[in-house]
Amino acid sequence: IPATVAMTESIHQSEAAQSALSCPSERELRVPCYCEENVWRLAYRRLYQKASITSSSSTNGAISSPEERNELTSQAQLDTTSTRMDYYVVFVSNEEKCCPMFCQLANCDPNEPCFWDYHVFLLGTPVATRNGHTARNKQETNNNVVIDMDSHLPFPCPVAEYLSNAFREESFRREYREKLAPRFR
Repeated sequence: IPATVAMTESIHQSEAAQSALSCPSERELRVPCYCEENVWRLAYRRLYQKASITSSSSTNGAISSPEERNELTSQAQLDTTSTRMDYYVVFVSNEEKCCPMFCQLANCDPNEPCFWDYHVFLLGTPVATRNGHTARNKQETNNNVVIDMDSHLPFPCPVAEYLSNAFREESFRREYREKLAPRFR
């Protein structure tokens, strides 16, 4: 287990992790033709930015004033139900290693396909928690979003809109696999 802890610490201290948190916007994380690396940095930012902001706003995580303590106590009492996002890294490819995708920034015309050997994007799924217990609601699948830094589509984009616009060609079979973002390395 100590090797795992050391590896996790080295990831948090890496240049990629630091730039993911310090970049002014998520869109500015994008480096053309590096979708896998871009998604790693985006996922890292989504998973760790709030913790980074929270820990930097107070000294060593300590509450700095009675007013801050009262504000946090009030928020905790009111916030018995909240929604957070689970993130999945989605890899899209096929046996031919030729996936036509529309609305990609690599092609100036969103109506013309861009042919990728594979493409990677982030899928966000809302998870409601009530009093610390996770409660997935099947009706919330309408709130799932695709976060594709290489797309002309909205950022983030509702899944149905993304799928109908990005994958128009039926002549190419696509396969995908997803991986829970915290396990993507």
